[in-house]
Amino acid sequence: MIDRTPPTDLRPCWYYILVKGCLFWGLTCSLLLAALWHYSGTYPNWIEGVWAANPMAMIAGGIYGFGQWGFARHQAFKARLQWKEDNDEQ
Repeated sequence: MIDRTPPTDLRPCWYYILVKGCLFWGLTCSLLLAALWHYSGTYPNWIEGVWAANPMAMIAGGIYGFGQWGFARHQAFKARLQWKEDNDEQ
């Protein structure tokens, strides 16, 4: 069965950058980097390592989120193009 509904819209750019990038990816990266620094002896207190890794991880998360947003836009464009081609054949 062919799906005749048009592709759905994307979430806004800020969602990918702030939520998926900074919050999910950046926070996880920050916690892992702080744990590595704690166990290597760079920061004796774990929370100090989290505060030190946080700016780096948030910037990297923002870049990751921006890339994920671009990839989602590309996939949505391909889906819309395929949908238009499928509807033109009728």
